[in-house]
Amino acid sequence: MRQAALFLVRPWRASGASGQRLGLLLIVTLVWDLLLTADKQVSGKPVILMIVLTVVGYPILVLFCVLALRQPTIARLFRWRPERILQVAPLLVVIASLTIIAEAPNLLRPSAPIADDVTASIICAARDAIHGHDPYSTPELACFRSLRASPNLGTPLQRGLLQHQLSYPSSQQLSHVAAMARRHGGKSSAFAIFGYPPMAFAWMIPAAWSNHSGWVAFTLICAVIWLLLAGIVSAELWPAVVLLLLLQFGDGSVLGAATQGDGEFFAYAAMTLSLMLIDRRRFSSILLALAMATNPLAWGVAVGYAFYTRTLPGFKERIVWTVGALLITVGPWLVFEPHALRSMVGLITQPNFGFGIGLINAFGPAPSPVLRHVMFAVLALSFLGLCAFTWRRREWLPILPVVAVAFMWLGWRSDVNYLAQVFPLAVGMAVGLHRLNKQRPLPLDTRSSELAGIAGAGAAG
Repeated sequence: MRQAALFLVRPWRASGASGQRLGLLLIVTLVWDLLLTADKQVSGKPVILMIVLTVVGYPILVLFCVLALRQPTIARLFRWRPERILQVAPLLVVIASLTIIAEAPNLLRPSAPIADDVTASIICAARDAIHGHDPYSTPELACFRSLRASPNLGTPLQRGLLQHQLSYPSSQQLSHVAAMARRHGGKSSAFAIFGYPPMAFAWMIPAAWSNHSGWVAFTLICAVIWLLLAGIVSAELWPAVVLLLLLQFGDGSVLGAATQGDGEFFAYAAMTLSLMLIDRRRFSSILLALAMATNPLAWGVAVGYAFYTRTLPGFKERIVWTVGALLITVGPWLVFEPHALRSMVGLITQPNFGFGIGLINAFGPAPSPVLRHVMFAVLALSFLGLCAFTWRRREWLPILPVVAVAFMWLGWRSDVNYLAQVFPLAVGMAVGLHRLNKQRPLPLDTRSSELAGIAGAGAAG
């Protein structure tokens, strides 16, 4: 017992680039959690405060993630050693774990409400699949009614009764639209349709017929498995890596989705593991394909992943494995339910109201089609411009799969659930760089990232 106690408080030292990365990412993650807490506190207060916290604060944190992944920028900009904060990582892992365990009874209580429309829609789609019905045909409001969930959870669109709405609809307006829709079997053009790829509901089929507590228990068990896998993959870095992932527990985080029984957790977890296992091209490619078949967020990550891995061995093999896994998971739905593709694309193209913690906060939710299209064009062109910038500057390549998510800050809907994935993805990339560098260590005085010097390294999965 005494030896176990001494182990928990014994300083854990991470050195070199990996320690610097993880130390800086730990600081960034803690600040992100504080930012979200502060944003809740000022909700409804002067708009300028919210703009400072989210419109300004988030890009700064992403910049620090970029600095953490672009070695040797850290060493040049910081004379202090950020890895020192990791010395008590094992102890903090225990504290964070106990905190989450203490919160588990509240998460699993039968009266816990459904958090959002995604959770409800995925469960309804999973139940439809079990019955042999088309998961893409159930109206969102009919789904809510079957789960006894409030229609206020729905995603309103600038169509139908809300076509001339100039701000995000109130609860009373959503309830009115839902009441009118009941006369038409729950169908309403003012609410979004289910548009997630098929793996989004396939993951939740084992728990689909239980209640909300059952969904949460299932995703929490999967989250524990994910943490164990991340720790094993991280090898000697496991205390810092597991701690960083445990801190992804608040709003919009990976574990936050798991605590709500939200099937999006599987996409976030698969993306993170895909970057951690970047040196194992088959496993990494399959994991990325599973993420793409679960959530459209992974589509942008896949673009950055392609630019990043083009300098690694077996790039064509990665493409083959990714496409093959996508054909197996998504292909049958496109053959037997061709309209499923239209639904998936509609998730991006439908006329949503402006929402989120990004640049849209500076404009408000006024549903201007022109502004919506301009913001999407700026988002796409900005990311493609960054990809072009890194084409010949390999020291910047490791940031691409991570910041692909961050560019949604420029979008019409900059949901915290998506923007928050920058931080676990950065952790995954830090582990991936560490694993790649172990295969072929670089000179200490290298002037470029590990990635730039390991074009001849790598192993098949």
